Amino acid sequence: MKYFLSLLLFVLPVSIHAQLFHLTGNTHCNDYDGLPIYLYQLGVGDRSRTVCIDSTVIKDGIYQFNIKTTEKPYMALLALPMKNRYFSYGLPEAECIIENGAVQIDYDGLDIFLRGGQMNQEYDRRILKPNRDTRKRVNQCLDSLNKAGITDNNDYIREQYEALNPGINQFIADNIANPIGAYMFLGRPKALFTEDMYQQLYEQVDSTFRNYYEQRVAREKSEQAYIAQSHILTNKGKSYRDFASKTIDGKDVRFSDYVKEGCVTLLDFWASWCGPCRAEAPEMITLYNKYHDKGLNIVGLSLDNKREAWLKAIKDLGLPWPQLSSLQAWKDEAVRNYAVQSVPFIVLIDKHGVLSEKNVHGEKLEELIKQLLEE
Repeated sequence: MKYFLSLLLFVLPVSIHAQLFHLTGNTHCNDYDGLPIYLYQLGVGDRSRTVCIDSTVIKDGIYQFNIKTTEKPYMALLALPMKNRYFSYGLPEAECIIENGAVQIDYDGLDIFLRGGQMNQEYDRRILKPNRDTRKRVNQCLDSLNKAGITDNNDYIREQYEALNPGINQFIADNIANPIGAYMFLGRPKALFTEDMYQQLYEQVDSTFRNYYEQRVAREKSEQAYIAQSHILTNKGKSYRDFASKTIDGKDVRFSDYVKEGCVTLLDFWASWCGPCRAEAPEMITLYNKYHDKGLNIVGLSLDNKREAWLKAIKDLGLPWPQLSSLQAWKDEAVRNYAVQSVPFIVLIDKHGVLSEKNVHGEKLEELIKQLLEE
């Protein structure tokens, strides 16, 4: 019995070690030292199911992760946070496979190299290396073409990258029964497969992942139909669409609380992070001061999701009109009801609650306001 217990104590650490994924990343520079880097498990069939499973800080150009592995390997993503709303830090996002063993990621410009791990080496050999080689070849050719004054190179670039599709599809087919192949397959357009191949591969995907994918597709179709209907319902001549929101002090209100008979209403979709919105703010303030006493009301609807940033922008810009936001960004009811796809976005409503124009700015906006006030 004593010998048996000793044997267990000897084997146990080896068994535990065999179920660990050790990842070392080397950026080969010190530009990112002190920054956090996040490790995400990518959602198969539905990217919204992606979850952050760990984070660490880059030091001397190096970062490391130790992750307990699961029964089946899965695809993961390594990414820095955004520098701000508009810019990234420059380190490319990198995908790797969580599997038993030690793996190293090396960065070289936009290129990612994976070393170690059975599946990671296979992924690098069959997917990443052909992509690296193609990028190098394309860049060299484009340099030559540009020097020769040939700038219309889109067809050439497309052809070079389309040539990678057969290899990618074969890698997917070889791994379709595991989360790696399923992730890649369900994330690629159907048009990149023959109809027969797509159907054969789809039937081999784990039913759980197929359900996630089908739910996502149904959700996207429903949202597309809703937005298409919103475009129709917000055409010129339609009655304005009401929606629920909150004021800057958190009070529940409806847009209809601000639409008054006999007044022209301007609904201004904007956000604190939107540069063009901030640039347009002085013109909007001028319009408000010039026409408010004559019957123009403005209501701001922010696409922010951070209360502090929203309130600070209102104060910094000196916006004098009522401000609303559910702090749900693009999921805001008002954004969906008016099919807003970019900001700034303006909706102009006449004295009787009828939609007059959408997405007008500058001199044309002022001309329309004057016409509506005079009617």
